[in-house]
Amino acid sequence: HELALQERMARLDARQGAGSGREYYTNLCMKAVNQSIGRAIRHKADYAAIVLADARYGKPAVQQRLPKWIAQQVVAGGGFDSSLQAVRGFFDRRAAHGAA
Repeated sequence: HELALQERMARLDARQGAGSGREYYTNLCMKAVNQSIGRAIRHKADYAAIVLADARYGKPAVQQRLPKWIAQQVVAGGGFDSSLQAVRGFFDRRAAHGAA
């Protein structure tokens, strides 16, 4: 499948201009990411801590491809320890409010 994807990206670049293939690829990836996020939270009473452990998710161009309700909550940087603390704090707060 990788070869077919590379060919499609090259065709898009040739037909629609440089970068079109990369845009297509990025959109495919973000569709999968957004579907995964949606599987974690299906109902208004659901909650989850979603960790996007890649520096690219800190970039505004990538955050714009996330659902607004997720993009508004993105906290970028800090490393593993601070991320772990943030996740712990999130679940502690949920438990304190009787949601756990």
